[in-house]
Formats: sequence, structure tokens, C-alpha cells
Amino acid sequence: MKGRYFLYAIIFIGITISMELWTIFVHIKYGSGAITMPTHLNWLLLKFSVFLITNYFILYHFYRRRYWISLWAGLLYALSISFHTMMTYLRLSEIIQINGYVNFVLFSTYSIVIIEILFAISLIFSKTGKNIWLKTLGICLVILSILTGLFFYIFINDTTIQGLDLEEILQGISICKSLVPVFYIIYFYKEFNFTTAKGDSLSIPKSASLYLGSLCLGAIVFAIFLGMKWINLSYAAETWSGEQAQIFMPKTFIDKDEKSLNYRLLEPVDFDSLQRYPLVICLHGSGGEGSDNLKQFAATWSANYLSKPEIRIKHPSYVFVPQCPVGYNWGGIEGFPNIETLVFETISSLTAEYNIDKNRVYIVGYSMGGYGTWNFVGKHPGFFAAAVPIAGAGNPSITPNLIDTPIWAFHGSGDQLVPVEGSHSMIKALLDAGGSPRYSEFPEKGHNIIAELEENAPELFDWLFDQKIHGDNGMDTLTLMKSTTFPFTY
Repeated sequence: MKGRYFLYAIIFIGITISMELWTIFVHIKYGSGAITMPTHLNWLLLKFSVFLITNYFILYHFYRRRYWISLWAGLLYALSISFHTMMTYLRLSEIIQINGYVNFVLFSTYSIVIIEILFAISLIFSKTGKNIWLKTLGICLVILSILTGLFFYIFINDTTIQGLDLEEILQGISICKSLVPVFYIIYFYKEFNFTTAKGDSLSIPKSASLYLGSLCLGAIVFAIFLGMKWINLSYAAETWSGEQAQIFMPKTFIDKDEKSLNYRLLEPVDFDSLQRYPLVICLHGSGGEGSDNLKQFAATWSANYLSKPEIRIKHPSYVFVPQCPVGYNWGGIEGFPNIETLVFETISSLTAEYNIDKNRVYIVGYSMGGYGTWNFVGKHPGFFAAAVPIAGAGNPSITPNLIDTPIWAFHGSGDQLVPVEGSHSMIKALLDAGGSPRYSEFPEKGHNIIAELEENAPELFDWLFDQKIHGDNGMDTLTLMKSTTFPFTY
């Protein structure tokens, strides 16, 4: 079984490259909504397993060749990737919750970049640098890692640069980085030829060879199966979003600084030019980020619900569905730039152009949109006639601005992505400030509570459309609907 070690190493490196390229392709094609597909977690776990096996081959070979510096640097790099991946998996699967997850992601990403650069430097300047292929790999990796860290920092901190352009740059860097392990393949192939000629090629016992062969076959089969299932589900979601979006007018608002916001607008059914209609702002979750003006529908339950024919007849209104660019948010989430100002400029243009009743402007947001809902209402008191934050959180310090706004918040008690304490703190602060919010919590339910919401709060939109700001200037007291009981204590 001489030489099989290098053969299996080359195969697993090839699988790693293929899975990474497929991951990038799906994200480019379908955006961040791809991570909301159930198959994504299985794909992430399989990719991580292949990563561990691949790194075992690489690090064990470093051990055999006594490349000590690169061995320890590579081990540290593998551990940092492993920790980040497992934390991401546990959070996305809602097994654990991570307080300050955004800060964790930022710290983890920068840490990985630094460790990756150190590993790359070790490949260049330690004993491994005597091999042209490992040295070339190190040079490519250090350049791409520095570029990753630099553009990621700009992407997160510079709100004056169009996010999509930076996203495309980072995607290009990711594609290049995913191809860097090709140098490992060349190196192991050369090592195989060299050691075989010398007669000291690493050998693997027959039983172990059969086991590794089964792992290779299993990894390839599962990668193909999960990869196709993942993209099929993403395609189905995109197709469904496209179908839902057809009745909405695609539009783009461009401000004086040439910043743009894509959005869809649904006009009232049986429009009467002599009437004024409510405006419902629907903020999507992170799965709707992008620039295609379509993906937001897969992450905007309220827009889909309000577009049903029977609901359009019952509650004729304008439905405004903006799409947040990748890397941005609606506000209320620290560590990332937001497009709050751009959204309100767009709303202002809509109220000037269409027959919108300024006393009946409503906002509904889920997940990231829930954060945005709390943020918008808190930053713009008196603007909204009612608000519905779902599975979101906010800053309790802004609650004095919320006490006159009817709010009905929803959350699942078992939510690990956006912990339920986020809603608890807002509701408590509102009550302490003298507000009268409504709050519904679903015991033991996780982040996705849309089915529970539809089943247990069928009167939600009847309540929403009953709210109205009284007064000619739209800034007076609001009609409130008192809350009943709360499923938590302080």
C-alpha cells in the first residue's frame, strides 16, 4: 500500500477545494439566503469534517518531515478554523446562544486572518520554504490573507463605499484562496514520485487503506448529494421569491450622493385616486440581503402575507419592501454599517409621490428586520402608527421614544440566534417608561416562529390596520391597544 498516503491526501485536498468553490458559487448565485436553507448545516458539517481529515494529512506529513514551525503554526490555524466553524454551526442550529455574536464574528474573523498570515509566513521562511511549491503556497496565502483582512475591515467600517463592490472583491479573493491548496496537490504528487523512487514512501496498512477509501467515497457521494440539494432548495426559494415579486413594482431610489436602494412596491387593489392608503414597511431578515431586488421576499413574511388577494381586498394599502445590501443592516446592530437614512429618504419620496396616509404608516420586521423595527421606531418617534418587531432586539435606552407607539412584539423562548432576552429587555423598559406594548412569546420555539404567529395571532393585521395617528400633522397621540399578560417575570 505504498504511496496510498499521498493519493488519499491529494483526493481529500481536491474534495476540499471543490466544496469550497461550490460554497462560494452558491453564495454568489443565491446570496446570504442560502445559509437559511436546512441543507446548509449538513453541508457545513460535511465540509468541516473533510477539512479536518485534509489537515490531518498535511500536518502529519509536516510531522514526518520535521517541519516543526509550520506544524505548530498549521495546527494553530486548524484549531482557529475549527473553533469558528463549530461556534457558527452550534449557533445556526440554535443549540447554543452566543451573546454579542456580531462581535464574536468580527474578533474570530480577524484572529483567523492573523493566524493564517503567520502560518503562511512559516511556510515561506521555515524549512518548508526550501520547497518551491510550499513556498509559493505561502506567498500566495500571505498576500490573499492580507487582502482579506484589509477589504473586510473596509467592508465593515467604511460606509461611504458601495457594499456590493466590496463584496465582489471579497468573493474574488475567496475564490483565489480556495485554489491555493492546488499547490499542496502538486507538492504531494512530487513527494510521491520522489519518495517512491527512493523506496521510502509512506505506507498505509490495508485495513486503514480500505477505511480511508470508504471515507473518500462517502465524502464525494455526500458532497454531491448535499451540494445539489442545497442549490436546488436555494433555486426553489429564489423562484418562489420571483413569483411572489411579480405583482410588486421593482424600483430603485438614488440619493444625492448616488447611493441607491432597491425596493419593491405593491399598490392598493382597486386603487381610488381620491383616497389615501396606509403604507406598510416590511423589513426582511439577513437571508434577504442582496442587490437583485428579489431575495428579500424569501425573508419577508409580512410582504408575502399582505400580497394575498383576500388580504389586499380586506386591507388595501401600499406595501414597501426594501432590500438591504450585503454587509449592511437596518440599524440597531452594532459593528456593521446601516442604511437607515437611505430608507427614510426613500419613504419620504414615496409619501410625496403616492396617495399615502401619513397617519397610517406601519412597520413590520423579522429577525434583522426586527432589530430595524425597534431602531426605526425609536429613532423616529411619532412617525409610525404601529410597529411589529418579530424575533428582534433593540436598545432599551430609546424606549422613552416608543411609549406612544402601539407595539406588538413576538419572540420564541428558545431562540438561540436572537436570544429572547432582547425582546424582554425592550418590553420591560417600555413598561417601566409607562408604555403599553403587546408581547407574545412562544414557549420552547426557536428563531423561526412564523407558523406559530399565524396560528396564534390571526388578528395581528386587523390590529395593525386599526392603529392611526390622530391630528393633522401626524404627530399627536396614538390609538393604543392594551397588552394582556406577559409570559415572563422580572
